[in-house]
This record gives sequence, C-alpha cells and structure tokens, in this order.
Amino acid sequence: MKEPGLEEIRKAVREAHSGDGHLSASMVARVMAEFARVAKTAQQAKELFAELTRREMEVLEMLGKGMKNRQIAEALFLSEKTVKAHVGGILHKLHLNAERAALLAQKHGLSG
Repeated sequence: MKEPGLEEIRKAVREAHSGDGHLSASMVARVMAEFARVAKTAQQAKELFAELTRREMEVLEMLGKGMKNRQIAEALFLSEKTVKAHVGGILHKLHLNAERAALLAQKHGLSG
C-alpha cells in the first residue's frame, strides 16, 4: 500500500481542522464495500420477513432477545396463547423451528 505524501497529509490535517473528514482512496473503497454489504443484508432481511405481520415481527424480535412466550405476552399485553399462535405463524411462514427463528432474528439485527 502506498504511503500518503506530505501534501496529502497537510490536506488531511487542514480538512480535519476545518471539521471535515478525510479518507484515502483505499479507505473510500472499503467504506463503500461495507455500505453495499449492509444494504444487501437489509434487502435480504426485508425479503425474508416480508410475509410476517408487524406483530409477528415484534414477537420475532423478542424471541431474538431470548425472551420466553410468557415474557413476550407480558411485554406486548397479550395472552400467552396469542403469543404461541404468533410464534406458530412465524415458524410456519419462515419454515423454521423456534431456535432457528431466534438465531435468524439475531443475525438480522432484530434482537436490539
């Protein structure tokens, strides 16, 4: 990797002093690649969870946090039976078991 020249360093210092940021060309490429990766992951999650209702998404998020049905019911002011029905809907729509659904929620950042 090429070291920055004196003029590039001066420019970076001036930009930092004025409140602006400075990124080298290689850093810009890395940042852009990370933005693309995050955007792709978000799009995949959107597609994956598209069939779920808003309430099912809330329940899935809480599953991702490791909460039990009773805790979810209390947090959402629902009966435990209703939570179980939502969990069943989630598992059916995503074709997963409860453990894999919780892991999926964590992977996609739904666990807060």
